[in-house]
Amino acid sequence: MTVLPDDEFTLAAEFPDATHEQWQHLVAGVLSKSGQEVPTATVEEFLSTTLEDGLRVRPLYTAHDAAPDAGLPGFAPFVRGARAEG
Repeated sequence: MTVLPDDEFTLAAEFPDATHEQWQHLVAGVLSKSGQEVPTATVEEFLSTTLEDGLRVRPLYTAHDAAPDAGLPGFAPFVRGARAEG
């Protein structure tokens, strides 16, 4: 087991945080280099994928995205166990 030092080490801490708009602009630039002209505001929709079960997967998730409700134990979506007893 690796134990990290307790000095609040942050990966890439020397770089400023990128905004969502900067990310969209950079992705639109990469897509245009590959021959896909996609407006900056719609790059996430363009790169999103719908799975066989209908679940939509986006290319970028951040801390600002809300997590879905976990529900109650024993009831759908069964993320907290199959039985109400746990």
